[in-house]
Amino acid sequence: MAKFNYRAKEKSGKSISGVVEAPDIEAAQKLLKEREMIVIEVNEKKGFNFSERYNQIFSKVGARDVVLFSRQLAVLISSTVPLVRALRILVKQTENKYFKNIISMIVSDVDGGMKLSESLSHYPKIFDDFFIHMVRAGETTGRLDEVLTYLADQKEKDYLLMGRIRNAMIYPAVIISVLGAVGIFSLVYTIPRMTAVLIDSGVDLPWTTKILISISEFAKDYWWIIVIFIITLAVIFYFVRNLTGFRYQIDYLKLKAPILGKTFRKIYLTRFARSFSNLIAAGVPITGALDIVSEIVSNQVYANIIKEASREVETGTPIYKVFAQSKFVPPMMTHTINIGEETGRLDQILQKLADFYATEVESGIQTLVALIEPLVIVILAMGAVFLVLSVLMPMYDLTSAIG
Repeated sequence: MAKFNYRAKEKSGKSISGVVEAPDIEAAQKLLKEREMIVIEVNEKKGFNFSERYNQIFSKVGARDVVLFSRQLAVLISSTVPLVRALRILVKQTENKYFKNIISMIVSDVDGGMKLSESLSHYPKIFDDFFIHMVRAGETTGRLDEVLTYLADQKEKDYLLMGRIRNAMIYPAVIISVLGAVGIFSLVYTIPRMTAVLIDSGVDLPWTTKILISISEFAKDYWWIIVIFIITLAVIFYFVRNLTGFRYQIDYLKLKAPILGKTFRKIYLTRFARSFSNLIAAGVPITGALDIVSEIVSNQVYANIIKEASREVETGTPIYKVFAQSKFVPPMMTHTINIGEETGRLDQILQKLADFYATEVESGIQTLVALIEPLVIVILAMGAVFLVLSVLMPMYDLTSAIG
């Protein structure tokens, strides 16, 4: 989004000036006309502004915002409210200021004769290809309200699913963070004072104590190296995280993770099956549907598999044959897709498959939550045992020898 300086006149004839945010100068002019202004001049605002740059980075539209937008728009349209008027109502009701501006520009586009799906396509970071194609199908069939309700339901399911995963990870993340903070404090301040007594006594120290002393001395003397190392890793990750090769390796590791790997696979398979099913049902060609799903599946490994399937389908190869060659696609999905292709009911079978994997994901999350607490307890116990063997036992032996 760019910033544009403008000069305009209100209906009363009063001259005004200000700044408007829009994707391009044409959109800025449309937005001003939507506000019933007579545009005199619009120019792109140049130069660096910290607050603007901050808004560009941190202003975002979350899944919850899109869910509310879809559901409210569906209700208004089903109540026979004209589309432009419905969008204007949403502008007033939307709390997210950044999203409010986006909807205002969508109002301007639609009021100017543009289709809703075409206007939404100008904002790919908010509305993905799946969302846009489903809206386009709703416009074609005259069932836009039903499509928007469905999109709200699906976005809400994804939002709730990711919320459950995040909530499951909060507990171990907090515990690990607290342990890390306590561990750093102990290594820098507490342990050196305790181990100094043992070193001065001249007693033979166990190997665990020697390791702890070495770590403590390094952390105390070279803490700045650790800080620089962490910052360097963070900067490197920030610049390479969007590189295709790096993303592929990260996504591959997700699928191969010991405990979370199976759950991650089922999440992506659910997303693929449900999205692909609905795009086919909406009349999108097989190859086009595969290309769209490859962009929204959110895993580079599966994206590559799906893109390969799209290329092979164009040559007449069935989808299931491509999927059968990958170890990340279970045989059940391969056989199910084969049956769907043979019977001509691929969309219906994929929907049932999506429901099955969604249930499996729920079960996997519950199992994960059940495993986290004992795992954290085991980690705490191991840390306590190491501390006892390294410090407390030698201190006890030294005290006993003196006594």
